[in-house]
Amino acid sequence: MTESKKNEISSQSVVFRKVDFFLQEESDNWGLAYDSEMDRSFSVNPLSIFILKQIEYEIAVHEIIEKIKEHFINVPDEVEKDVIEFLTNLYNNGYITIENS
Repeated sequence: MTESKKNEISSQSVVFRKVDFFLQEESDNWGLAYDSEMDRSFSVNPLSIFILKQIEYEIAVHEIIEKIKEHFINVPDEVEKDVIEFLTNLYNNGYITIENS
């Protein structure tokens, strides 16, 4: 397996947040994610908040997708692609770690 393949996120990947990555929810259902180690932050929408809460501990990507389908109504068919894209962005910026089997 090549290094790039090893670090690709799929529905079978297990992901979790780094210890120094925090989530601040605001009253309007949006929030702020903050990485204290890198001193960087970004705003997050309600779905992103939901995903970030799920990855506080190790969880498989397919489990996150199932929880989204259970929690939200009218989930689009491309939810798996969108979740993987969001998690890949988090991984590429050093906010999460992944494990592939």
